[in-house]
Amino acid sequence: MFTLNREKNMKIAIGIPGDLKNTSLTGSGFLPFIENVKSALSQHETVICSPRGGNINLKSQFLESNDFMSQYNNTLALAKEFAQKVKELNPDIVIAFTNMGLFLNKKHIYFTTSLPYKHALKLIEGEYPENIQFKELTKYYQFIAEQEYQSYEKAELILTTSIKVKEAIIEEYNINPDKIIYIPLPIYTLIDIGNKNKSHKSNMKLILMPAELRVRKGLRYAIETMKILKEKIPNAVLIICGKINEYENEYIQELLQKAKGKANMIVAGFLPRKQYYQYMKSVECAFLPVLCEGQCEALAECIASGLPVVTNKYTQYNKDIINTIGYCASYKDIKDYANGLIKLLTDSDYNKEKREGTKIIANKYSFENFKRLLNNAIEEFRKT
Repeated sequence: MFTLNREKNMKIAIGIPGDLKNTSLTGSGFLPFIENVKSALSQHETVICSPRGGNINLKSQFLESNDFMSQYNNTLALAKEFAQKVKELNPDIVIAFTNMGLFLNKKHIYFTTSLPYKHALKLIEGEYPENIQFKELTKYYQFIAEQEYQSYEKAELILTTSIKVKEAIIEEYNINPDKIIYIPLPIYTLIDIGNKNKSHKSNMKLILMPAELRVRKGLRYAIETMKILKEKIPNAVLIICGKINEYENEYIQELLQKAKGKANMIVAGFLPRKQYYQYMKSVECAFLPVLCEGQCEALAECIASGLPVVTNKYTQYNKDIINTIGYCASYKDIKDYANGLIKLLTDSDYNKEKREGTKIIANKYSFENFKRLLNNAIEEFRKT
């Protein structure tokens, strides 16, 4: 087991533009991930700097609106406050998320869980309706793509939990690969949900999609795939567990309305954990046809619960790992998505093999592994 000598304990300041209180209300996997980081660094003195929560409360009002530029400018204000807090704290190590490191005069680590916007722009091209609302969203992506290089360039070290994020940063900005360390997202053993629930009398073949209903999560591809399955396996049903993205609500509702009678789907909404785990216990497999994803906590949860997954290469792992825990389909290929789902729904031996594969990957990417790699990276960074 990894341990640190007491004399190596450090003060670590972590800057995030998010609220650590009310994490259960956000529906976001990012803030619970910060708790993972804090837990992994528990042998050090960690000071979280965030608005409305954490050890130090940054004072800028954190806007929660669809005004993208207001949110961006507000984040810059938080970044400036964080730089001042770092001066006051005088920590041994500084870890900055998002663009919280832009105004630091101290060498620091940039920890990112997101694909570069420059790369995401290419992946979502043509996916949104051609209207004013979504043109504004694309303009915002373009604006951030012009700004984000500063965060990569300014930091002395970049950490990421996704191999795809590392590859995209190198591809888009020609950042030295030695400057980026990939630390796989920890996969926890979830509460004991037991074996697959065979007590329900329905003969339905259930598929779980644990994702927010929005374009970049691949909802349109999920719908089109389920249209194919309605013909191939009429009793196959997709259960979508996630909230509808507020900004995209009108378009998402339109997609769902048009799919009625053509694809077997149930929109369960954002569920309490206990109910969510019950769905995991009842389904045959999971489906994540994401368009652009950096860190995917939903995939980690599926692996931790022994649930095989059909997805693509944009869910943080390489193809060989995805094929160990499920089926890595060709990107945006609804026929291949359908092939993967049909195989997991109809071939019990194949399904069992992938369930066993989740155990292998869960053991490989344990929290202890995450803790060891993160602490090693920070220790080496301190020496530079």
